[in-house]
Amino acid sequence: IPSNITALAGAVLFGMWPAFLLTVAAITIGSVLVFWLARALGQNFAERLVSRTVADRYLEVIRRKRDVFLALVFLFPFFPDDLICILAGLTDIPFLRFLTIVLLTRPWGLLVACALGGSVIAIPPWGMAMLALAGIALFLICLKYGDQWEQALFERFKK
Repeated sequence: IPSNITALAGAVLFGMWPAFLLTVAAITIGSVLVFWLARALGQNFAERLVSRTVADRYLEVIRRKRDVFLALVFLFPFFPDDLICILAGLTDIPFLRFLTIVLLTRPWGLLVACALGGSVIAIPPWGMAMLALAGIALFLICLKYGDQWEQALFERFKK
């Protein structure tokens, strides 16, 4: 079950903030756990949980685009982000970098889901459609140019 749906349901049952805090804690612990297990147990562990089709589709992109791709996948809802965490454990990304990306990106979608479930905000269907289209466009633009932006930022901070 996608975490955004469980966050929304949790907010309906328990309220926005309790659901948000519980969901963020669970998602962070789960992301770190499967990343670490994949790192420690390797390809055999990953193959038991991630289909070959999904692994083939995402593993090379994670290796090439690494930080940008992970951040985008974690920011946008309904990606198979738990599976991406497993595959990230098979790459050379340092653990602290992975944890930082998780902590900076995963809570935002959960916050919106909890706000919707807790009736703090209401978005009409046409608004959701517009957000979805804008999100897809932003995702594609960032995927295409994210490496260049990241390199420019690194060079700027090196000075």
